Amino acid sequence: MFTFLVKMVSTTIEFFAMVLLVLSAFRIYFRYALHKVFFIAVILSLISFYVRDFLGQFNYAFLSIFVIEIVLLTLFFRLPIIFSFFMCIIANIATAIFEGLVTAIGMQMNLTSVQLIQTNLVHFVTWQLVVTALQVLLILFLQRYKIGFHFTINDSMKKYNFWLSAILILSVFALQVQTLILGEFKYHIAIPIVLAIIFLIGIVLSYKHNQKLWKARRERLSKR
Repeated sequence: MFTFLVKMVSTTIEFFAMVLLVLSAFRIYFRYALHKVFFIAVILSLISFYVRDFLGQFNYAFLSIFVIEIVLLTLFFRLPIIFSFFMCIIANIATAIFEGLVTAIGMQMNLTSVQLIQTNLVHFVTWQLVVTALQVLLILFLQRYKIGFHFTINDSMKKYNFWLSAILILSVFALQVQTLILGEFKYHIAIPIVLAIIFLIGIVLSYKHNQKLWKARRERLSKR
């Protein structure tokens, strides 16, 4: 239990930094949205542990995290899903580069190894904290010099974003259910089904909420 909690905290911190990094890279203001970033980081961390560590499905862990990250960014920051897709690609590439760099330097200096990172708690946490520190340094650099991409999000509330989000969620969780049926964890089938239902409800509620906001905005503009 202690090992799980420590890994959970360190992984959440790394995901938190990763989301902040991609928001900074795309010049998205997040000062008053840190609670959203934290929630996204916790969800990604839980999904990562459940799929990778508990179920042992390493091949599907990245896909699950990637898709859920896209959907959460789309919903919480009202972004077009195509931009969320590109943002997540950049976020994961940047994180992979930092992780590879830290691992290579650690191995070159005989401080750690891939096996130690995977099996030793101290090496794992230290490795993640160093990666997070590099991400934070890059975030500070981007914020300080206002460097990053910029795009408009006028079409972020269009219905297709929510339909595509729902399709992605259903596809990933359907794949997860199929894998569980064929594996040794058949009694866990209810978990991805319940999670899929929760995400779909969230997508529907988010769509209705955004529609109300858009309607209120048009009414205000019409009165001017």
